[in-house]
Order: sequence, then structure tokens, then C-alpha cells
Amino acid sequence: MYLVGVIPGPKKPSLEQINNFLRVLVDELLEFWKPSVFFSRTARHRHGRLVSLAVIPLVCDVLGARQVGGFLSHAATLFCSFCLLPADMIENLDISSWPTRTSQEHRAHANKWRLAKTSDEREHIAKTHGVRFSELLRLPYWDAVRFTILDSMHAHFLHALPQHIQYIWGISPTASAGDGNNSPTVKPPLKPSSAELCKGIKALLKEHSSDRPAEIVSRSCTRPVLWHLCREFNLRRAGTSVMLARALLEWVSYVLIFVLIG
Repeated sequence: MYLVGVIPGPKKPSLEQINNFLRVLVDELLEFWKPSVFFSRTARHRHGRLVSLAVIPLVCDVLGARQVGGFLSHAATLFCSFCLLPADMIENLDISSWPTRTSQEHRAHANKWRLAKTSDEREHIAKTHGVRFSELLRLPYWDAVRFTILDSMHAHFLHALPQHIQYIWGISPTASAGDGNNSPTVKPPLKPSSAELCKGIKALLKEHSSDRPAEIVSRSCTRPVLWHLCREFNLRRAGTSVMLARALLEWVSYVLIFVLIG
């Protein structure tokens, strides 16, 4: 076992500060990779041994893996370290439709982030591509996408997957049957009055062509209003108020285009 160091508390380092700790490790790993390190004597080789060393799997919980690997948070728009599926489509279970991440693109965007001259430029790169620079990318062989392991401790050993399937998706031998739009364990919000729903529809029609319409609508309508409007028009009902507003605005735009063409 090789202990690089212990990060002092009471708080963890910020997203970028973690690289200061990783740099010490990567400097030594580079030396072990090329030209390698010669040990004059080992337990089994008294005449010495040339040792090469590489680090492959990054095994952390989700929060640690995102930070160390140079990915954005699991709550970001590009929430996954394996694909580029946006959070708006998190319910999409068709794996063949997920746009996959590649090591080459990850490195390219991470290096652009590292070379960016302003914090605004870095923020734009991070939000657009879901990538920040990690010191691990200095290792020529390290593949951030393939080597970042899914959180096996929580997913398997602490039974997060069975709980997700049973309590969030509602898949259980004892669950009542339904149309599949809602988990049996999730209670819909109380339905607002007809006046509130009409007010929500007016906001959608008024703001659909404005700048950042989803944010404006989500501020002017309560989440129950947006949720029940999505239910009324058979739209997805998961996610934040902004996501619900965006789904409704896309539906409004589609209906208006259909009316104009018709």
C-alpha cells in the first residue's frame, strides 16, 4: 500500500484545489511509468529489479470520482461520467441512444479548460462539455472515461440499486400496476385551482419566445402548476421546475408550429 498523504479537514478541498494534492502523486507516477524506477534489492531479487507502475481504476464514491476525475457533479446538466445524456433526458433508458464520452474528447476539453484565461471561460467549457482538468490527465495512459469506476460501494454493497429500483422506479412484486408514469411510492403534488392552471398556460404562451423562457416561467409558476400541466398534456414530470417548464415550452412551440402549418 502506498499512502500519498492525508488531506487535512475540517472541509474537503474545492473542485480545483484537489489538483494540488493529486500533483504530488502524479509526479511520482510519471517517474514510475517512464523511465521506471530501479530498486537495488527486493525481497525476491537480491540483484535489483526495474519496476514500472501504472494507476488504472479510480475507485471513489460518486462525489469523489467526479472531483478527482475532472467531471462535473452528478447534479449537473451533463451528469454522467460515461455519456453525454443531459439531465432533461435522465429517464431515457435506451442505452443505444446515449451519446458516449470518449477519452480523446475528454482530454481536449479538459486541456481547453486548463488553458482558459478567465473563470467565465472555464465555467462555459465546464457547463458545455461537463469537464474540468484533472492532474491525472498528465498520465499519458490514463483514460478518464473508462477508468472511472461506478460507485460500487453504494450501488452494490450498500444496496442503492435495489432501493432505486423498488422505491424510485416502483418495480416490485408488491407494487400496484399502473401506466408507468409515476412510481407507486411517489405522491403527486396537490392539484392547483383551474385559475392557477390557466395562469400557468398564459405564462407559457407569453414567455415561449423570450430569452431564457424556462427560467422565467419556473419563477412565475409554482411547481404543482407545472407538474399538473405536464400531466394534462402527457409530458414528462420528473426533474426541477425549470425542467418541467422546458418540457411545457417545447410542447407549446410544437403546437404553435403545427397550427401555423395547418
